[in-house]
Amino acid sequence: MRTSLRNYVTTSLEACGEGWNRFWFAPTDPIVLGAVRIATGLMALYWQLSHTPDLVEFFGRQGILPLEMLEVWRGDALNFSYFDEALGATPLYALHFAGTFVLLLFTLGIFTRFTSIAALLVTLSYIHRGPMLTALMEPILALIQFYLCLGPSGAALSIDAWRQRRSLQARGLAAAPGVSSWATIAIRLLQVHITAVYAMMALAKIGSPAWWNGSAIWWLAVRPESPGFWLVPKLAPHLNLIEAWTHAIVLFELGFPLLVWNRYTRPLALAVSVPMWLLLALATGFYTFAFTMLIANLAFVSPTLLRELLGSKLAAGTAAAPQAGKRGASPAAAQSATFAPLRRARRAT
Repeated sequence: MRTSLRNYVTTSLEACGEGWNRFWFAPTDPIVLGAVRIATGLMALYWQLSHTPDLVEFFGRQGILPLEMLEVWRGDALNFSYFDEALGATPLYALHFAGTFVLLLFTLGIFTRFTSIAALLVTLSYIHRGPMLTALMEPILALIQFYLCLGPSGAALSIDAWRQRRSLQARGLAAAPGVSSWATIAIRLLQVHITAVYAMMALAKIGSPAWWNGSAIWWLAVRPESPGFWLVPKLAPHLNLIEAWTHAIVLFELGFPLLVWNRYTRPLALAVSVPMWLLLALATGFYTFAFTMLIANLAFVSPTLLRELLGSKLAAGTAAAPQAGKRGASPAAAQSATFAPLRRARRAT
C-alpha cells in the first residue's frame, strides 16, 4: 500500500514538473515573437510620430507640463526620460527623430537584441515626460515591448534573420526553422500578463453601474469628442441592442482568460476578439488601444499556423540544418527530445 502510494505521488509530481517545464521552457518557434515585433513596432511608430506637431508644447521645458512641475509630480519615482535634458526646440526634434529611427530599426528587425531595449526606452521616455498624455494604450504597448526584449524577437521575420540565413547559405549550410526556450518564456509571460489585463478589465466593469445596466456603450458613444457620435441617431431606437452589446463585451472579457488557454476554444476566443475590438473602437474612438490589444492577442497564435499563412520563404528560419541523423527535425521533435529523459524516468518508476 505504501509503495503504491509512494509511486503515485512520485509519478504525479514528475508529471506536474514535466508539464511545468514544457509550458515555460520547451523550445518553440520564435516566429510569433517576430510577428508581434512588427505589429508592435508599427503601432509604436504611429504613436510616436503623432507627437510631432505639438512636440515643443508637450515636452518643452515651459510647455504644458514644465519640468519643475513634472519633478514634483514624479516624487521619488525613478521615471527616466531623455527629454528631461532637452533645452530647446532643436534638441527636442533631434531626440524625437532619433527615436523614430530606433523604432524603425526595431520594426525591421535590425540589431534587434539592442534595438528592442532601445525602443522600449524610447516609449518610456514619452510616457514619463508627458504622463498627462498617457491613456489606455500606452501601458499595453510598453508591456509588449518589455517581453519582446526578453525573447529572440529578431530571430524570425527580420533583417537579422535574413542576414544570418544568407551567412549560413554562403557557408554551404541550409537554414531551417530554429527553436528557442527564451521564445517560449517571453511568449508565456506575455500571454499570462495579457489574460490578467482582460480579467482586470472585466472585474472593473462588473463594479460599474453603467456596465451592469447596459448603458455604458451609449455613454461612450454620445460624447461629442467621440468618433462614434454619428452612431447615436442610429442606435437611439435600439436600446435593447445597446444593452446586449454592453453585456456582450463584459462576457467576452470574462470568458477570454478562460477560453484562450484551451486549444479547442482558443480559435473561438481569438476570432471573437477581432469584431469585438473593432466595434468598440468604432463606437468609442479608442482605435490605438483596440489595435494594441489585438496585437497582444497574436501571442496566442500557433507558430505552425503562422508559418503556413506567411509562406515558407517569407517565414524561413535562421538555424543551421540538423546534423546527420536529425535532418528534417521539426520544432515539435525538438520539444519531444528535450523532455524524453523525464518521460523515461517516469515510465521506469
